[in-house]
Amino acid sequence: MYSLADILNLLLIIIPILFAFQLLTFNNRKAIPNRILGTLMIFVACFFFANARFICSSFNFCIINKHLVYTFFLSITPYYYLYTKSLTQENFVWKKRYFAHKIPALLALIMSILTLNFIDSEKLFLSYAGLELLSIFIYNIQVISYTIAMIILLRKHSYKIKNNFSFENEKINLNWLKAFIVILISFTIIDFSLFYAISAFPEFDFEIIYYSLVNLFYIFVGYFGLKQTEIYSIAKNMPSTLVEDKTKEIKKEITENIDKEKKQTLHDIKSKEIFSKIIDIVEKEELYKNPELSIYHIAKKLNINKTYLSYSINNETNDNFSTFINKFRIKEAKKLLENEEYDYLTIEAIASNVGFHSRSSINSWFKKLTNKTPSQYKKEFR
Repeated sequence: MYSLADILNLLLIIIPILFAFQLLTFNNRKAIPNRILGTLMIFVACFFFANARFICSSFNFCIINKHLVYTFFLSITPYYYLYTKSLTQENFVWKKRYFAHKIPALLALIMSILTLNFIDSEKLFLSYAGLELLSIFIYNIQVISYTIAMIILLRKHSYKIKNNFSFENEKINLNWLKAFIVILISFTIIDFSLFYAISAFPEFDFEIIYYSLVNLFYIFVGYFGLKQTEIYSIAKNMPSTLVEDKTKEIKKEITENIDKEKKQTLHDIKSKEIFSKIIDIVEKEELYKNPELSIYHIAKKLNINKTYLSYSINNETNDNFSTFINKFRIKEAKKLLENEEYDYLTIEAIASNVGFHSRSSINSWFKKLTNKTPSQYKKEFR
């Protein structure tokens, strides 16, 4: 007869496998973030399968599972980081050097093989106790180092999206991953607390609490992972010359013999030329009215590297791309609010007409740029 803890453990095998199946076979299965998260879910399922005492059919099988569990245990955390990196980095591709993240798991595998051959060994580095201590030590280092690395990636991402997109929503801001980091840290503390509590107080059934929390944790990760789309998918469909973050063209124009002052002058001239083209196309074609407008759209229309566009906007206005475009939207919104002919339009309708996703977006930007809400501006103008 299976206990509640056994059933919850079984769910921790089934649920990650179901998420992995969807991530690796359904829509966007070729997307690298989905493949990374799908692989992570497989490792999670393998870890809890190796942990599942209730499915052991023989003593030897239990022993093998017990010794291999730490290989899967140390395979999971690096994939949190790699998943975050794949979402926040433009034109992310899997590189051979990323296999270095698997070294701790391989180390645990080697030690597992050694401990299987020396089950009764009294030497710490050949015993199961030694394997357990080493794995827990490495896992703590993993959690600390990868959490810091993920925080850095997300901070850089927050800066990048302001320079690449004119909007910000759940598709690109990755707020759920920020919440995930907080949950991961909290869960790790709870995990180890329960781990030692189970050892210290075997009479209490802490396993039910542990397995319940872990189920909720991976349901959260799987659910938002399935909802998440590739943020820089637009960049992948554009010629590399338009998204490359290297100033090759400028370097060709500037020889080593030109002094620093002349270099800066050439930069400024090119910046002004590009900025003039940006203003012209944004105003004439009213590109700001596209709520999904990104710097990649303008780069494609002008056939100019997006890095030059971003540099030009920053250089000429001291604004990032998001602020630059939303100033056009607010300017257009003011015209509609000032004109009595458009009194029939609600704030939501005005927001939609000028390129904002929602009332909250137009309110936020209006407040930021004018210190008033649209309603306050309309009332004061009249």
